[in-house]
Amino acid sequence: MAAPSLYSYFASKDALYDAMFAQGYRDLLALPPIQAPDLREALRLPAVRFAHFCVEDPARYQLLFQRTVPGFVPSEKSYELAKQAYEALAEPAKKFGVESQADHDLISAVFVGLVAQQLANEPTSTRWIDQIDRAADMLVDHLEPTVSPHRADITARPSRPRSATSGRRRSKK
Repeated sequence: MAAPSLYSYFASKDALYDAMFAQGYRDLLALPPIQAPDLREALRLPAVRFAHFCVEDPARYQLLFQRTVPGFVPSEKSYELAKQAYEALAEPAKKFGVESQADHDLISAVFVGLVAQQLANEPTSTRWIDQIDRAADMLVDHLEPTVSPHRADITARPSRPRSATSGRRRSKK
């Protein structure tokens, strides 16, 4: 299809990008819900799904997750789909009591980071997405779940107080 004929379907280039953005999230939301037996799988299964979704179409990944189109901002309607997809990927962990936004941000950063490394550095291998199982184990260890006998529920470890020197580089002597 030639560029001029696209404009008979879309008012502008941004409208085309917005339609592609919305369709990408509709595709992600169309995947069946994840049923996980425990917290580890509630972290691992969405991460595997997300990784394969991203790796199968790197251009879609860039549009949805990297803001690679200068000046493009999705419409509110399309961005609502993005928020729904984020919630759908977080839902399995929420069933095991992971509620804090900070915990979900950490989970997202770890798994999105693995996907970004995969696509940027070795798009034809599985080097980085093969780390998903280890990352899920690491996150479960960090969250230190305590399961209630009556329902799936965890309590995340409280944040450790930072010492006055944490985060500072030590000077070499």
